[in-house]
Amino acid sequence: MLRQLGKFDDEHGASLVEVLVALLILMVIMVGVLALFSSALVSDRAAQARTELSFKAEQVVETLRMANAIAKQGSVPANLMASVTGQTFPISSVTSQFVDLPEGPNDSYWGFWGQPGPNNPNGMGIMRADGRYSIGYQITDGDTTGNPGMWVITVTARSRGVKGYLHGGGFKVVRYVSCIPK
Repeated sequence: MLRQLGKFDDEHGASLVEVLVALLILMVIMVGVLALFSSALVSDRAAQARTELSFKAEQVVETLRMANAIAKQGSVPANLMASVTGQTFPISSVTSQFVDLPEGPNDSYWGFWGQPGPNNPNGMGIMRADGRYSIGYQITDGDTTGNPGMWVITVTARSRGVKGYLHGGGFKVVRYVSCIPK
């Protein structure tokens, strides 16, 4: 029996200091991993903001392209008139003026560019009343930029750093440039 007890004299368990050092190392590793997840979340929000702004800018260009094509076919439908959209179709001359899209239901042309709803069934759904972003466009004559027979449309979409675009998603600017035939 004494012999069996003597076997355990050479074996030692982990001391309190060793356990604390191991926990410290584990904690440092965990903080690094959590920082990595936090950084990935911020990067994801920034990409989400850029993607939404790019999509909205593309929608503006395609809406202008569609409205111009419809107007070229003949009479301009009432929902494409300048008093509704803020733009004359078909596009015939431009002053290279920057046009801001409406930002809320109380702004001019919201009925065309804003969200569809019971009071606005024909809205294009491009602008939102929550103020997450602002969008504007500029149409220039392509003859001066080397694209004869084209209108050059430059859409600028800016995030505002409001809820939904916090942290890495805030204050992004996207410029989308496209051409439509004259």
